[in-house]
Amino acid sequence: GKTTSDVATMCSSASMCVWDADTATTGICKKKCMYRQFSEALCEYEVDCMWNPILIQCNRHCAELGATDCLTGSMCKWDMGGQLCTRKCIYKYRNETACEADLSCDWNAPNGTCRDSCSFHTSGGNETTCNSDSMCYWNKTVTACLDQCQTKYQLPTDSAACWTDPLCMFDNTARMCKTTCDRLLTAYDCNVESSMCAWYQGKCLLACEYTANTTTECVAMERCMWDTDKMKCRRNCTMEGDTARCSADGMCRWDSDVASCRVRCQYLPSYNMCATDGRCEWGTSARNACDAKCTFRYGGQVDCDADSTCFWDGAM
Repeated sequence: GKTTSDVATMCSSASMCVWDADTATTGICKKKCMYRQFSEALCEYEVDCMWNPILIQCNRHCAELGATDCLTGSMCKWDMGGQLCTRKCIYKYRNETACEADLSCDWNAPNGTCRDSCSFHTSGGNETTCNSDSMCYWNKTVTACLDQCQTKYQLPTDSAACWTDPLCMFDNTARMCKTTCDRLLTAYDCNVESSMCAWYQGKCLLACEYTANTTTECVAMERCMWDTDKMKCRRNCTMEGDTARCSADGMCRWDSDVASCRVRCQYLPSYNMCATDGRCEWGTSARNACDAKCTFRYGGQVDCDADSTCFWDGAM
C-alpha cells in the first residue's frame, strides 16, 4: 500500500487539493479553501480557511502557512518574534472596538480600517518592514518602530494634540500632523516639506513663519527677517539662492556686485542694519527710516528732482 508520504505527494500535486498534516506521519487530503466554501460565513467556519474580501473568495488561513508562503500571502504577515504567520489587521477586523482591543492592531480613523500596529515591527525587530510602512518609522535611539505623527494624530481636530507632541507639528495648509523639521536629515526630505521647513547650514529647521511672532525674535535669527506689510516673520532674502527667485520677491533685490540676494533698503528695520548696506541710508527721506540712496533710488532726472531729499547732478 501507499505510505503517508506518497499520499501527501499525490495530494499536493492535485491543483484543487491541499495536504493538511496533523503530525509528521498523519494527515488528510482536503479541497483547497477556494474550492471548498463560497461564502464568507461558511469559509470562516473552516478552521484552516479565511475569507478574502478583496478577491471575494475563501483562502487558506495564515496560521497554516510557513514563513516562505506567509511572506508571499497578501493577507498575511510573519511574526518574527513568535515565529508564526498571522492575518493582517485590515483583514481581521472591520470595526474600531474589535480592532483596538487587539494590541497588534490600530484603527485608521480617516480610512475607517484596521491596520497593523507599528509595534508589531518592533516585536519582529524588523527595521526594513517598519520603514516600508508609511505610517511608521524606525527609531534608532530606542530601537523600536514608532507611529508617524500622521498616524498618532489622524484628524484635523487633533491639531492641538499634534503641536503639544515634541516630535510633531501641524500643517494648516495640508490639514495634517507631520514630523518636525529637525527629524528630516537630508536636504531632499527637508525641501519636500518646504511649506514648513527650511534647509540651513546642513540642518532642517522650522520655517521662520512658524518660529517667531515678534520683530525682535524674528530678526535675532540670521536666516529670518520681518515682513512689515504682512506683520509676520519670513525667510531672509539672503536665503534666496538665485537671481530669478530673488527678483520675484518684492522685499528683495539682486546685488550683482556680490552675486547675492539682499533685503531692499526700505525693509531694513534698524539703523545698524541700514548702515551695513552701501546702497542704503537712514532718515534722508520723508519716512525717517531706511531707504535707498538717491543714486540707487532714481534712474532719471524728473523723478530725482521730484524728491526734495535728492538732486540731479548733471556732471555725473
